[in-house]
Amino acid sequence: MSTILSLSTAARRPDNISDNTAIHKMLLDELNAEAQAHGWAGSAIDCYRVTGGIIGISVIAGVMPATIDDLRAYRDNQKLHEEELTQPAS
Repeated sequence: MSTILSLSTAARRPDNISDNTAIHKMLLDELNAEAQAHGWAGSAIDCYRVTGGIIGISVIAGVMPATIDDLRAYRDNQKLHEEELTQPAS
């Protein structure tokens, strides 16, 4: 028997930037529906990346369904971590 540890989905980044939030919400809706189908109480963002114009999101089991605000907070934290890595050592 296998256990689902994470779920992932991806989509092409929209040409029109005004559609950006909508595509991210759509991806989260897909992931949350799949998480529910697997009996998860909710989902938590595990990975977010954009490569070659493709948006990829992965989630793990969580307490509540992941929201666009959760994704924004994850991305803000990701940006802070990236900035820390590029700072010269003192």
